[in-house]
Amino acid sequence: MPGGRFSRESLEASAITALEAAFGPGKWLEGRAGSALYLNRDLIAEKKLDPAEVQRVLASGLEAVPPTWRAYTRRQLLEGRVPPDPWSRRVLVSFHRGRSGDVELLFEPYWMSSSSGTTHGTPFSYDTHIPLILMGPGVRAGRYDGSVVLNDLAPTLATILGVETPSGSSGRALSEALAP
Repeated sequence: MPGGRFSRESLEASAITALEAAFGPGKWLEGRAGSALYLNRDLIAEKKLDPAEVQRVLASGLEAVPPTWRAYTRRQLLEGRVPPDPWSRRVLVSFHRGRSGDVELLFEPYWMSSSSGTTHGTPFSYDTHIPLILMGPGVRAGRYDGSVVLNDLAPTLATILGVETPSGSSGRALSEALAP
């Protein structure tokens, strides 16, 4: 399968080149975390630029560099303007207004920026598949191939135990696997 490792520094250099070509020199990137890049908001304010436009230029510059597959701007995510597909949905639901970056990146499948080992956090099935095994009283024996998300575990266990589902829970009880 295609894939490999790439240098995060070379990706950031391309981002800076795109930003400097559009807006002039400066320390444009404040930092990064995982697949997110954070812009220098003080510099954007100092140059009296529209943050959404700077985000757009950054995203566009990054999408032109392999192995970037998609780049989502903060504005896009805040407004929910993403393609209607499972990958975009996963990025959207993991976005946090107060902590997420100004541009969130998705790389082509099987590409990673670490020089050794592995990474996690891609929205592709090879990185999101989690085996779930339930056993014991209240569980119907069998194999269930339906779609399940990690958030389904708390409501399922609450149902088995006969207690209230946690208030912050966003999953569903896996009723197909529960004994009558």
